[in-house]
Amino acid sequence: MSDKIAAQLHGPRKGRPAGPTAHTGLWPGAIGWWRDLPAHVLLLPAALIVHLFWLNHHRIALGQFLFTLAGIVAGYLAVREVLRWFLPSAPWRDQALAASFLVMGMRTPLGFARVQDSVWVLLCLIAFGVFIARPALRRQTAFALTCLATLAVALPAASIAASPVWRQRPTLRAQFEAGYPPLPAAGDSNRPSPDLYYLVLDRYARADQLLARYDFDNAAFLDRLRSSGFLVADGAYANYPRTAHSLVSTLNLDYLPSMPERVSASSDWMPIYEHLDDTRLASFLRESGYEFHFLGTWWDPTRTNTHADRSYNRRALPGLLRLAFDTSLVGALARRFEDSTFNERRLQCEREKFKFRVLQDMARAEGADTPKFVFAHFLVPHPPFVVDAAGRCLSVADAMSRGRRLNYIEQIAFANDRVLSVVEAILARPGPPPIIVIQSDEGPWPASLARDEVTVLGRDVTDPDWTKVAPALLREKMAILSAMYLPGSGVDGLAPSFTPVNTFRVVLREYFGVPLDDLPNRSFVFQDDSHLYEFHEVTDVLHAGDRSRSTEER
Repeated sequence: MSDKIAAQLHGPRKGRPAGPTAHTGLWPGAIGWWRDLPAHVLLLPAALIVHLFWLNHHRIALGQFLFTLAGIVAGYLAVREVLRWFLPSAPWRDQALAASFLVMGMRTPLGFARVQDSVWVLLCLIAFGVFIARPALRRQTAFALTCLATLAVALPAASIAASPVWRQRPTLRAQFEAGYPPLPAAGDSNRPSPDLYYLVLDRYARADQLLARYDFDNAAFLDRLRSSGFLVADGAYANYPRTAHSLVSTLNLDYLPSMPERVSASSDWMPIYEHLDDTRLASFLRESGYEFHFLGTWWDPTRTNTHADRSYNRRALPGLLRLAFDTSLVGALARRFEDSTFNERRLQCEREKFKFRVLQDMARAEGADTPKFVFAHFLVPHPPFVVDAAGRCLSVADAMSRGRRLNYIEQIAFANDRVLSVVEAILARPGPPPIIVIQSDEGPWPASLARDEVTVLGRDVTDPDWTKVAPALLREKMAILSAMYLPGSGVDGLAPSFTPVNTFRVVLREYFGVPLDDLPNRSFVFQDDSHLYEFHEVTDVLHAGDRSRSTEER
């Protein structure tokens, strides 16, 4: 910093002297101490994280909030230390005030557009200029910032503390624990333990829906799977319309437990998310001597897994930290210029290609004595639309110019090509034939229920009342891909109405001798995001449409 600015910062102050010495008595002294304490340098960054957690406390773990809060505050304290180097002769309170202005300028108000972002930064620069030019205003400015930041922390913190989530969560957790007891022990089997691959292609539509809604014929892909020995359920439906409910049901081999009425109207996702981290299937396989390989996403519930022996991901930030980055000036610039280092769209594209490469490398590696369970969650054809059929990462302009239909079917084509390559590599591996399950957890969102499917991660859908969604749209949402490679199992076909809840019941019964009967194939919806555990069965609604279509075709 120049000597002129340093002199400005170190200039004389007007008015009463700073600090507790300006007062007599305990209470006035405490007020003076609080006024001069630059608490704003801690409270301003904390206010952002507390606000984001308030908006998302029903889907972000408390531990992640505390970790992110500590990291963000430490980062801004580091900014203050840097300013000390640039302003060595300035009083420490003025250094802290300069750091707070810089902090404010780096934050873009949540949801602001480009012009408003620019105005916000300009206002912060003007305020910083006034701070430089008017030393007499610094003390009052610092106190005002501290008061405002205190309110910005206290108000959402009070709302968080009063949330019904904290009262409901223990009951929800208890119901899940009771509903998912440990699986029966494996029976006697002389078979070698096969590797088990579970590939989840998020929002991959069933073939008939692809043809009807997107004018895309997926027969070539399904025929290639069948020719490799896969069983395909042509009429498969998801058990639930959202990823978390669906995967929890599949990986725990049962439907979600019924909840007491007092907690069914809950918006708390965390009990569901927790049962994605420690599932009955993974626990059973670990106890059976399997090594657990986990290929994750940017989405917190499948970003990583605390029980995995090996996790594979690429630069996926914890959800709250990612939201903080999204609302920063750096995040806004990364989106605007589509920087390959920080841009979420580009990272999403590279992450999906990376996971397919990991699977191929895993299949080509030398055999090991320890069998492995591989869970791979792919966010293709799930939006945002970031990749074309050839695997080229798309810019926002490219994706916007192509339209929803072309974007979706090209991500389908990309997934098809990479899946077939992975399947070929796995089946060519020496040793006992593997089990391979390729499924989608949910179908694509109907266009009328979708939002921005190009520029954002995780904010691409509305919050509909699923009990009022038209049957045709519900079938589009629930009709899914389902294919299984079950060598030597004796299973010669899957029921047309097969649902994922029975996927691993079949596997454990056929290969591990576990006495598990199939459950009735049923599909449920919940009302909306404020009633996550209020389930309504829609099995008959879905199949009525299938029967009607079959009659029309005849």
